Amino acid sequence: MGSNLSASYYVVNDIDMNGFDFKRITGCFQGTLNGQGHTISNLTINNTVTSSNGYNKACIFQKARNATFENILFKNVNLSSASSYVGLLMAEADGSSGTNNSITIKKVGIVGSLSAKGCVGSFVGQTIGNIKLNFENCYARTNFSVVGYDMGGFVGENVKSATIEVLNSYWFGKTSAAHRTGPFRGGYTASNNNQSI
Repeated sequence: MGSNLSASYYVVNDIDMNGFDFKRITGCFQGTLNGQGHTISNLTINNTVTSSNGYNKACIFQKARNATFENILFKNVNLSSASSYVGLLMAEADGSSGTNNSITIKKVGIVGSLSAKGCVGSFVGQTIGNIKLNFENCYARTNFSVVGYDMGGFVGENVKSATIEVLNSYWFGKTSAAHRTGPFRGGYTASNNNQSI
């Protein structure tokens, strides 16, 4: 996938990632990932670098913009990072350039655990700039170990210029984050994070 970040990809079988050393995909994904109802299990991503700059983030894609993720279950995932900005699908939902940027996440489930300093969400670590996130029929059953703050069940840190719409979706789990947390989104710009959407 790293060789073509604008293509459409389809999962044709269940995949067990146990024992596989997955490396995050750098660059900005602007394509489609369709699981076709399959399960990816035992995916482990571990970042031991303390700096959160550049590529040192625990995620599948470093960034995404105008992308679609659908029809897939991630089971028994384990994400850990010595720094911040952690989300299974992407560390950053990038709306820093252009207009009408959006990401659609539909019929995606995540079950597992995430550990980081802060800015950690099951699906997305943080939003940047003018971008809209659409969640439909999604769920996350995830536990968070966060030593700092900015934790969301779906999105870790949401900036004021970003929009999140959630339909028929839920998060269930536990967190040790200190503050600026919410069942769907975290971050300092949201005063009502603890309310359901």
